[in-house]
Amino acid sequence: MKIKTKFYEEIEISEEEMIHFPEGLPGFETEKRFVYLHPEDTVFGCLQSCQTPEVAFIVISPFRLCPDYDLVLDEEKVALLGLAKPEDALILAIVTIPPGQPDQATVNLQAPLVINLPAKKGLQVILSDSGYPLRFQLWAKKPLSTASAAK
Repeated sequence: MKIKTKFYEEIEISEEEMIHFPEGLPGFETEKRFVYLHPEDTVFGCLQSCQTPEVAFIVISPFRLCPDYDLVLDEEKVALLGLAKPEDALILAIVTIPPGQPDQATVNLQAPLVINLPAKKGLQVILSDSGYPLRFQLWAKKPLSTASAAK
């Protein structure tokens, strides 16, 4: 099937590539089907809605910014995602770039996206008590060396 995208014009995807977000995403609850686009030559990817071309999120692995990023899912979320083992999960963080100010880009480490790759199911998890920032500076002068530095 062909879908229109925000950053890649029209692309061809298969049903198998679609990731179902049963609860949508906060603020986008009606958007349930996405595709993860990730060019090999960049650390950034795009979570593109299959329904609405304008709904697309630039994403990055939080482990690129914080190598020991710590995420613990409760049993309810593990069951909702159908995760059998941790290595089946793809963890992504949403990047926000203010218009005309790419140097002020931030990454939401407090609400990662968790995707069960084999099952193609996803969920945005809110880590309210984690201490991770909602707006971590992407282009920080010093890279994070530990999870506690991000908190």
